[in-house]
Amino acid sequence: LFAALEKRAEALAQDFKTSHIAHFLGAFAALKQVPGWGLLGALESRAESLANDFLGSEISAILWAFVEMKRAPAPALLVVLEKRAQDVADVLSYEESGKLIGALRAVGGSQETIRGMELSRPPPS
Repeated sequence: LFAALEKRAEALAQDFKTSHIAHFLGAFAALKQVPGWGLLGALESRAESLANDFLGSEISAILWAFVEMKRAPAPALLVVLEKRAQDVADVLSYEESGKLIGALRAVGGSQETIRGMELSRPPPS
């Protein structure tokens, strides 16, 4: 069943929206499964191309999915997600900001990015 699902998802990955990628990776993580290299590569590639469209919560969900799958995101994907995280940092709530900072730490994000986000983090509500 997983093989068929992966094959179909790989074929459709280029049509996925940002939320689809976040939810799909999250589902694999919740099932304690790691997508095959073909599907994982297709999802990472699509995520890179959509990087400027991600919400902070989607970035956080994607990064935490990689943590749960015990796999690092592709270096190029991590770079574009870090950049987007910096772009959206000023609109995140205290809680959302904390989740995103924690996710960046957990996947080995740039210390410079993490520190910058910590300094710009809004006060608790």
